[in-house]
Amino acid sequence: MTGLLDKETINLPCPHCRREVAQTIGQLKLNPKLTCGACRQAFSVDAHQLRAANQKIEKSLADLQRTLGRLR
Repeated sequence: MTGLLDKETINLPCPHCRREVAQTIGQLKLNPKLTCGACRQAFSVDAHQLRAANQKIEKSLADLQRTLGRLR
């Protein structure tokens, strides 16, 4: 299932060198493992937390769309 935000890019800090690693939300949901381009260290994003946050954001956006639709 694709989400509204799957094509959006987010920047995540590398836990080793703190440089930002850019990745789309959709790709992170499929594979939460990243490799830092600066220090070449691999790290994982907590996929459960990512999905939970994404679901919350998508629900809020849907609620906003419904509210705006009622104002027309």
